[in-house]
Amino acid sequence: MFFTGPITDWLGLWTEIGYLANNSLNSVTVGNTGPTNENTFAFDEFRLATSRTINEDSFIGASIGNEPGDVVSEFLFPLGIPRFFSLGQGGVGKEMTMSTLSLHAFLNDQFWVQFAAQSGVTNNSFSNGWQQYYAFGWNALRQTENDLWLAIEYSHGNDNASILTPTKSSFICPTTCPAGVTDSSLSFTNTLGGRPVAGAPVEIVDKFDTYSWRIEHTAADRGPHSWVAMIQGNGTKQDYKSGASAKHDLVGVYLRYYYLRTYGFQASYYKDLKYEYRSPGGVTTDVGKHDGSNLVLLWSPAMNFSVHLNYNFPQSNSVYNANGATTTPISSSKVESWNLGFEYNF
Repeated sequence: MFFTGPITDWLGLWTEIGYLANNSLNSVTVGNTGPTNENTFAFDEFRLATSRTINEDSFIGASIGNEPGDVVSEFLFPLGIPRFFSLGQGGVGKEMTMSTLSLHAFLNDQFWVQFAAQSGVTNNSFSNGWQQYYAFGWNALRQTENDLWLAIEYSHGNDNASILTPTKSSFICPTTCPAGVTDSSLSFTNTLGGRPVAGAPVEIVDKFDTYSWRIEHTAADRGPHSWVAMIQGNGTKQDYKSGASAKHDLVGVYLRYYYLRTYGFQASYYKDLKYEYRSPGGVTTDVGKHDGSNLVLLWSPAMNFSVHLNYNFPQSNSVYNANGATTTPISSSKVESWNLGFEYNF
């Protein structure tokens, strides 16, 4: 259930409430087993916001909630290009237990600025670690139906998930599942940046720096045509408490096009520039530079009904094989996926 809209003339609420069951979740990730302090009764996405107009083309605002700080500046969601700012929005995901305070402003109908303070990714306490998020955007054309945005985002802190290994939470196994028990359909896994590294050491983040830049052109109803076209660069560097570190940088392009607001497609492609892990001993391993691509066919025959067919092209996984390892190396493999969705709003 979604509850959105104004409470007063200056205060508004966005929240989604979901109920799946009344049991707590447990992590079975190696090195991070035990209770997650989460429950499947969830305030999925919660944000209480206030704003004030300064003049006819400017406003300032603030919000508190349990969403990552970057969702306020995330003009387009989803992209199909991996980002490194958050594991996902609320839900029964690992970030349900965080708190965020955001301050933002839109000035002269042209400049967007934001600062957010976030209590890491797995807790509500700022004393356990936190993140700072900054965003700046400039609309060079300043036209509602034909905009050109140039934007940068930056985040740093000492509480985040590792880009190397996924974080798994199980509905049924308090630790590693016993022999004969599988939770493949009763668990979920979150990754930061979209692609973990098979066989990578489990690391705890000590500090990190994350960035994103983009050039985005949007056009609405230019005759029968509407589109969003973007080039984007994303990257992160993480230092771990073990003395190791990891770095991932990529660049991607994105296009979403509609004809008569009815027939359309969405396509994305990205290329890894660097994806490497440096061990505590100083040995640097390239864990695989791979391209990723996605195509979505869109059909919206009515304002309250739409259909999409999503296909993710085959992509190799990233693999970590330590130099001199005596164990059998993990082999590289390719994965592709598709889904067909129907959406009806009432």
